[in-house]
Amino acid sequence: RPVVLIIALVAAALLILDIAQFIGAQNDRSLAADREAALNKTIDNYEEQVADLRYKNTEYDVVKQYIDMGNIGYGSERFRTDKGVIVLKKYGGGSEKLTLTTKYNDYVTIDTIYTNNGGSVARASFDHDEWYGDTTTLTVRPISRGVELIRFENDVDSTFFYVIVIVE
Repeated sequence: RPVVLIIALVAAALLILDIAQFIGAQNDRSLAADREAALNKTIDNYEEQVADLRYKNTEYDVVKQYIDMGNIGYGSERFRTDKGVIVLKKYGGGSEKLTLTTKYNDYVTIDTIYTNNGGSVARASFDHDEWYGDTTTLTVRPISRGVELIRFENDVDSTFFYVIVIVE
């Protein structure tokens, strides 16, 4: 009988050892799964950051190209604005005023042409349909993230200029 008892104790000990190893392996798998989930979240965050940086790089190239074109905010002493570049926030930033100077003695018509995004990023609207004097104001409102290039022309001479609107 002592042999049977020893065999039973050894079998019980081996069973307990197997159960302990099984529980340990389960814990290891659970920790590994948690680590994998954390790493996947980190990878997703980095991928979002890379995508955002690529977008910003593209927009930077667009802004640089527009600046290289010249005529930013200034066509001549008679036809200009107080800002060549406007930076707006899409959410919570609101609109911004732009002062347009038109020192022409005659009646003048001003055209605004949205040259790259068709006004889908930002819109400029005259605060008054008609004005007297040399200046008037426009309100520039953000619509979506990006860069908008607005060309200002007049019907008196061939002078024109651009205003770059960046919506972040």
